[in-house]
Amino acid sequence: MRLLFTFFFLCCFSWLLCQENNSLTKKEKKFVTGILEVEPTAELLPLKLREPSFTALIMDGDRIFLLRWQEQILGYLFSTRAMGRYEYFDYSILFSADVSVMGLTVTAYRSSHGAAICQKKWLDQFKGYEGEELILGKQIDGIAGATISANSLLTDIRRAHQLMGHIRDQKLF
Repeated sequence: MRLLFTFFFLCCFSWLLCQENNSLTKKEKKFVTGILEVEPTAELLPLKLREPSFTALIMDGDRIFLLRWQEQILGYLFSTRAMGRYEYFDYSILFSADVSVMGLTVTAYRSSHGAAICQKKWLDQFKGYEGEELILGKQIDGIAGATISANSLLTDIRRAHQLMGHIRDQKLF
């Protein structure tokens, strides 16, 4: 009986680990609803694109959701991660339908250093971003104690924007 229970538990646990996250998390829903002022439907878009220019921009864990409200496309939510000094942190970018940044939030910061990048006031600097090069200390204010995380976020936001631009230009979704 004990062996049967152990086998059942392992099967269930393995099944849960293999499931894709096809819906928005609570933090993502709150973030999107706070900016868009409606709770849109979210459709997970496939990232199995074969074009070489896409594959270089896609990282493990990237998720893109098409956000709609009554048949109207409101934008896209791009959820991904970036490397801090020692650990990855998760963040989400809300893109408008024309792929400019409407908002940015850090959904999980795991390190003991650099958490200042989670501050809403600092993240608000990215609103309106349209793919141009960003330099910490020039276009984006530097932040004490979070230089590595901030630079990592700047680099990764540019990658995310390039990927979204390809998707828009190729009319893939």
